[in-house]
Amino acid sequence: HVRLEYDPLFRKHGVDLVISGHQHNYQRATVQNNDGNAITYAIVGGAGGTLDLMQVEDWKMYNSTYLGHHFVSLTVDDSKLEWSAYNASGSVIDEFRIER
Repeated sequence: HVRLEYDPLFRKHGVDLVISGHQHNYQRATVQNNDGNAITYAIVGGAGGTLDLMQVEDWKMYNSTYLGHHFVSLTVDDSKLEWSAYNASGSVIDEFRIER
């Protein structure tokens, strides 16, 4: 739903990162635009509670999926964002960087 209805708006306004929750797992996709820019979509919903052991709709676009409890740390400065996702034991399950 978000991708179909909001993706054109995100592209129009140069959005680099979309973070959502609701689904109780971790999924991240970086989707290239035709102009060479990319939008990264992240679902971060496994910090506690009952996990959803199934993906939302499988768009065949996810770079990373994790079905356990997790948390994310972001480091942001003037020109870059560094993202690290960790499992409950503190091991890295995913990481990426966005630079401008």
